[in-house]
Amino acid sequence: MSSSSSPDRVTYAGEAGWEAAWRPMMDAVGTDFGGGADRAAPDPVEIGAIRRLAEPLELGCPLHRDRGLAMRLGYGDVPAPVTGILSFTIPPVWQPGEAPVFTDPARNAQPGRAGTTPRFTGLEPPAPAYFAAGSAADYLVPVVVGDRLRRRGNRLVECVPKQTRVGRGAFTTWESEIRNQHDDLVARLRNTTYLYVPRRGAPAPPAPAAGPVAGPPPGAAGPVAGPPPGAPVDWDRQRSWEDLAVDDPLPAVRFPLPVYRLVMAAGATRDFNSIHHNTEWARSTGAPEMYANVVFLQGMWERCVREFIGVGGTIRRIGGFRMGSFNTAGDTVTVRGRVARLWEEGDAGLAELRMWSSNSRGVSVGPGSVVVTMPRRTQGVS
Repeated sequence: MSSSSSPDRVTYAGEAGWEAAWRPMMDAVGTDFGGGADRAAPDPVEIGAIRRLAEPLELGCPLHRDRGLAMRLGYGDVPAPVTGILSFTIPPVWQPGEAPVFTDPARNAQPGRAGTTPRFTGLEPPAPAYFAAGSAADYLVPVVVGDRLRRRGNRLVECVPKQTRVGRGAFTTWESEIRNQHDDLVARLRNTTYLYVPRRGAPAPPAPAAGPVAGPPPGAAGPVAGPPPGAPVDWDRQRSWEDLAVDDPLPAVRFPLPVYRLVMAAGATRDFNSIHHNTEWARSTGAPEMYANVVFLQGMWERCVREFIGVGGTIRRIGGFRMGSFNTAGDTVTVRGRVARLWEEGDAGLAELRMWSSNSRGVSVGPGSVVVTMPRRTQGVS
């Protein structure tokens, strides 16, 4: 989840040796800070929450709303979009019996607790701002209506101090897993967060937070073939694995980002952090404007992929999902992809899709990859 905490500026401690302050975290790489306890989701997966995840994405796939279709395809019930399952594990900001968390009427006052706040270890130097910088996930078991999820583990696998355009801090990468009520391993997650001290007095930069703006991936120059943006998807048409060829393009999908859409996405993904719906707050952390959160951006890839693989395909893995620049209100994100590799595993046909997102400043997410399965011609789709 992309997020940010207090906009207050913190003075750098020891301008010359700021990286050394991250040494305790670097020495702790390999440690699981999960405390050995599962973090249970507050609610079971329900159809209304799935609808709300699909709504800001304009993801019209009937697999995520038609129980009969889902069950004919082998699902126990309507499945959630894979990129949205993390949202079902986020704890509530407040629940009955707890003390109030909204106690300050100031315009930008924050609640006393937020479900997407990083689980700090106590080893970090002061870092009042943070955002999601990248992620990878293996999706092993579908999450369907009625499932109750829990998150396990919080292992630190990397800590890399780095100065960026927005400030000084460190990219920290964490591994965890999601299990359902049957203790089935649903997904393995690897998430990278940038914890940092915002630059003092710096103007809000139009440039990326985590490195230079990338150009398109090799072989991706020029327009991407496909129907015009907004063209209806024929969900009754199912591609087969045998229909694919390396370098086939995925039809591009455009996502204009008005504030209204960002607010809808924040509610649907339960990432309410002000960095995603408050210009003043976002700029105080060094961002140029409020910007889309990581689950929403991952969902953009999922919609593009789902429209290509149809209802009979499955998404197994997303990797290389790295944010290179903020995707801000007032801009448009365009997701593109190409078939990078094809192979077989037993009777299954698999494909690796090379994916990337672009905004007005170039490639903003990726390039990364999505591994999918596709129906074989001999299998068909009911």
